[in-house]
Amino acid sequence: MERARRTAELAGFHHPHVSDLLMEVNYGRYEGLTTRQIHESDPNWELYRDGSPGGETPAQVYSRARAFIELATSRREGIVIAFGHGHILRAVAVAWIGADITVAAGLLLDVATVSILREQVDRGRVIGTRRDSAYDRRRRVQVRLRTPGSPAKTRNAEVATSAR
Repeated sequence: MERARRTAELAGFHHPHVSDLLMEVNYGRYEGLTTRQIHESDPNWELYRDGSPGGETPAQVYSRARAFIELATSRREGIVIAFGHGHILRAVAVAWIGADITVAAGLLLDVATVSILREQVDRGRVIGTRRDSAYDRRRRVQVRLRTPGSPAKTRNAEVATSAR
């Protein structure tokens, strides 16, 4: 939780509430191994389907994610900002929309991304993402397209730029 606390502080949140509910998934005997290393001995392993030997089961991870949602939604007002590790945050996202824990395997939450969980009147609970990192900045621009002999057309486009 120290890295999550430090990230919160770097983002300007100097007194974060730390919750064990967002602790990194307990990988048991797989702790410290990369997915590639795990697949060398168990080629079909998938965290959200199989869990980790000696670690948390997918049901335990999902239960923790749901408990965090209960905690976060119990606030009467304001926005809750959560900093944590990718695997538990993916579990929180699928728990938010009421999907099975195995759906978390299909979510990509890269480093330095922002995921937004919110309720919409017409759609219910939704997940939005916004990537805003030093490696991939996105900005809206207008592009003027002109074909010889025709008037210029304006189109909106999203352009990825990389900061170095």
